[in-house]
Amino acid sequence: MAKGLRGIRQRIAYTPLGDRRTWITAAVVFVLVLISSQAYVSISDDLLKWCADQANYSPDGRIRACSAYLARSDLTQIERAEISYDRGVAYYEKQDLRSAVADYTTAVRLQPSYAMAYVNRGIAYRNLRKMKLALTDYDKAISLTPNDARAYSNRANLYTIEKQYAQAISDYSKAIALAPNDVHAMINRATCYEQWGKPNLAIADYSKVLGTYPQNVDALDGRCFALAELGRTDKALADCNAALLRSPNDANIFDTRGYAHLRAGDFDLAIQDYDRAIARSPKLASSIYGRGVAKLSLGLDGRQDLRSATTIDPTIIEEMAAYGIRVP
Repeated sequence: MAKGLRGIRQRIAYTPLGDRRTWITAAVVFVLVLISSQAYVSISDDLLKWCADQANYSPDGRIRACSAYLARSDLTQIERAEISYDRGVAYYEKQDLRSAVADYTTAVRLQPSYAMAYVNRGIAYRNLRKMKLALTDYDKAISLTPNDARAYSNRANLYTIEKQYAQAISDYSKAIALAPNDVHAMINRATCYEQWGKPNLAIADYSKVLGTYPQNVDALDGRCFALAELGRTDKALADCNAALLRSPNDANIFDTRGYAHLRAGDFDLAIQDYDRAIARSPKLASSIYGRGVAKLSLGLDGRQDLRSATTIDPTIIEEMAAYGIRVP
């Protein structure tokens, strides 16, 4: 979805691949286990365990352990590459993106075929808004591991942000063909279809996810929005209500339900939901703008909300207009 509505909500995820032995997909539900072929995994050392163990040690603790291990003089080139990679993951978790990039760069310099490091560096570059460098890294990872769905998914995420929707859909579709059970790729493809102005195709993908995982909050929320965009507000509200039962404090879902009420012409209910969204996320531009439109539709003064929303997001007027919301 566009920046003002759903892009701001980070529904497309960019979680980097984790420990070499546990690659993580776009969010936290499915974990794919990969047994590394590198000699490094056979080393037994407490520092090494602390360095790589995302589940049980904090990023700061892992950085200290990795740094101490890298100070050793007896490491092979492959071992040094992989420990640098692990420290890069920890730096990323701390949002020290430049340090993460430095460590991933060390990893690929020492081990040029290290596809995971290219993917993670691409994610860090993306978050640094260095899109060309991110794309180059994703391309390299795909050239090294052309049958790995995760590299395609991450490149598709980048294409979506850059509004290159045809390329994004192509990559998401490749990722889904390679990993049919990757629910996150399916949800992200649906979000891309929404942004591309194809809500019917978005609904089809959300419905596929919900056919297997009927309580998936992101799919319920996304389908609610797409249905509301098409004017099917009764069914949209049923999805939003189901999502709120499972995630009752999610500002994004209140924002979506507010949009559904606005599309239905239920302006009082829209204001109530936008109030709830704003209470939980005070700078959610779509809710502030939507509340202003709802107030004006009731003959109330919503001009301050419109001004506040455009200050937060100067593109909000055209973004909301694309989804049928205009100042009356």
